[in-house]
Amino acid sequence: MHSTSPVRHLPAGFRPPAKLPLTVGKVHFIRVVSQERQIMLLNQRWEVLAAKPDEGVWATLQFSVQGARLRIYDAAPDAQRRACLAEYPFPLKEPVQPLRPEFQQQGRGPKPSWAATTLGWIARAVSQWVSTML
Repeated sequence: MHSTSPVRHLPAGFRPPAKLPLTVGKVHFIRVVSQERQIMLLNQRWEVLAAKPDEGVWATLQFSVQGARLRIYDAAPDAQRRACLAEYPFPLKEPVQPLRPEFQQQGRGPKPSWAATTLGWIARAVSQWVSTML
């Protein structure tokens, strides 16, 4: 739901495969630490001994062609300071594919902060929701 500039379009006639492969990239999750100092992520429990129970953490699952790693942080990626609380290899049942050229970013400009893009998305969603009520 994040916006990018400039907008990138898929090539004319592009059709996704029936089953999408795992590709290079990151997936972010926000989780609450249990009383046992664990988080539940993708049906697995992960220990976060450096976190306090009921504390929120930011988990990033990073896919590369070598495999996947899970890192659990005390703050979002755009925080001034953040610490990695735990890191684990993440088991996969299929290989990770390189990102196809049409999906790669062309020119890397300044990256908007997580908060700015999320707030922008919320503002757009609320305005669309309100407009349907009138």
